[in-house]
Amino acid sequence: MQEATSFGELAVYGLFAIIIAPFVEELIFRGVLYPAIKQIGYRRLALWGTSIFFAVTHANLAAMVSLTFFAVILTFLYETTNNLLAPMITHSLFNFANYAFMIWQRQQA
Repeated sequence: MQEATSFGELAVYGLFAIIIAPFVEELIFRGVLYPAIKQIGYRRLALWGTSIFFAVTHANLAAMVSLTFFAVILTFLYETTNNLLAPMITHSLFNFANYAFMIWQRQQA
């Protein structure tokens, strides 16, 4: 996003960050990996393993702890609702807030 030079590039980045990435990530982490590991009898590994893996895939060492915690919350939402829509929407809102903050920061520079 920092290298984006046009509104179109920012819009594509926003579409990816706010819509596509949360859908795909939740499908993979909460829709496939978490239930598969949990089903074979490793509930704690399912929760913590997929949460840490989620954080690691974002390649941001400074945000590792907060992303792991966020993934635990997303898993809790999935478990509570038994539906991927809740973590998908929450993840999208989280990414939207971060995207909006980054846009605001660009305008301040």
